[in-house]
Amino acid sequence: MTPAAGPSAAVRPPPKCHACQVNRVAWVKPRVDYCYRCLPGGPFTPPPCTGCGSLDYFSQGRCATCHPGGPQYLSACRDCLSWGVYRRHNWQCWSCRWWSQHYPMGECDYCRRETRIGEQQACRLCLEQSRMLQEPGRALTLAVANEHGQQLFFANMHFQRRRTRRLEPEHRGVGGPPKRNFAPSRWRQLTLFGLEPDPVLVQARALKADSELLTYCKGVVAEHAERFGWSKRQRNDVVRSLRLLQVLQDTPGAMIRATDVAQLPRYDGNIVSTLDVLAAAGLLIDDRPTRIENYFAGKTHLLPPTMRAQLEVWLQVMLAGSDTAPRQRSRDPLTVRIHVMGIAPILHTWAAAGHDSLAEITPDDVRAALPEPGSTVTGPSSGSVPCSPPSRPASSSSSTPPAA
Repeated sequence: MTPAAGPSAAVRPPPKCHACQVNRVAWVKPRVDYCYRCLPGGPFTPPPCTGCGSLDYFSQGRCATCHPGGPQYLSACRDCLSWGVYRRHNWQCWSCRWWSQHYPMGECDYCRRETRIGEQQACRLCLEQSRMLQEPGRALTLAVANEHGQQLFFANMHFQRRRTRRLEPEHRGVGGPPKRNFAPSRWRQLTLFGLEPDPVLVQARALKADSELLTYCKGVVAEHAERFGWSKRQRNDVVRSLRLLQVLQDTPGAMIRATDVAQLPRYDGNIVSTLDVLAAAGLLIDDRPTRIENYFAGKTHLLPPTMRAQLEVWLQVMLAGSDTAPRQRSRDPLTVRIHVMGIAPILHTWAAAGHDSLAEITPDDVRAALPEPGSTVTGPSSGSVPCSPPSRPASSSSSTPPAA
């Protein structure tokens, strides 16, 4: 049998001083609501600790290390039962703090404790016991290793060496096909209404998420980690981000949009590396707006909906071209930006005059909006530009240059 966490976990820290709200109260029994510095008639010098003699007084005659409610009081980890954790770290060692963010709560199949359960349906204590008894070249035998109990250990003493092999610069960045085949879903589940997900609930469900898509992407993650020299932390962050995307998906097993990946920071997810993995796996739909689309949206968001929808069709034709009559070749995004810059003031003038659609605009309205011949238009980068080209000088009737 393994011992439970120490009784210090149930001892609450003493309340803070009523006057300064910084130090703890001098005594709880008998009750004193002030620290030694704020006692009426003080300040007074706190006595030394009755346990170790330290002058760093905390409360109830003890220092922060000897008092069960102090931040430096040592106890056992509440998950793996290792000795040497502090209250200020929520009674968890560094490894168990990582486990609490990546694995769900459950019952261990080997020690029957209610704690964090890994992928092998075992807690961290049972895994460490199996690793301690593991023979070289042999797999872990969890059932045999934990048959007669576990050997406890000190906290934060287990470290795993980096196993990722960094390749030479000329071999980095070389992609490769995934090891497993996966066919994404071709159908889409339509949403009835939009609802903002609860971040706490999403993170809790992501700990238990598992699917064929996730298994397929794990192979791509492992390949990227090998080729680009990813650390174990980066690799785990990408896998956790993929679990979050699976929970947020409306259609399980479908391709993932880049705009959905951009929402991961609110759930403590990774964006850049996750996009790289999805692109390598062929599961990414890059629906991120381009710079010209953002510029167009900023210039037209105040226009009527009908006029804005008509302009969006014009924008797509200008950028992608059209092979149906009237045909149009695709234009450079900078050219389209200049067009948007020129027509935006005219469109807002028509909208202010009460026009909701471009179908209401007559040829006379277009002619009235054009500048007069010979006038100048001030551009953002250059000075005044003449609207009509200057006339060419008349050629001389004589072929010989004039005399000096």
